[in-house]
Amino acid sequence: LKAARKLLAENKARVVQRAGSDDSLVAEVMVQGADVEHRVRLLPDGDKCTCPWHGKHQNERGPCKHVLAARLLIEGES
Repeated sequence: LKAARKLLAENKARVVQRAGSDDSLVAEVMVQGADVEHRVRLLPDGDKCTCPWHGKHQNERGPCKHVLAARLLIEGES
């Protein structure tokens, strides 16, 4: 959570899309990582991120910092 808040404080997350037309997408957020921008998709049935940590753990160890940052950003806009 600390790392996610740091990403937001450094303005490294931006919303690119909200609420898809088929209601399967809550939001799509781009979050700047160390060397690359990660695409985070906030979905009703489970969030997804393009970072290696998410790919390895698939939400079994909780969300990655990019997903947390995206959630905090979206919730802050509401």
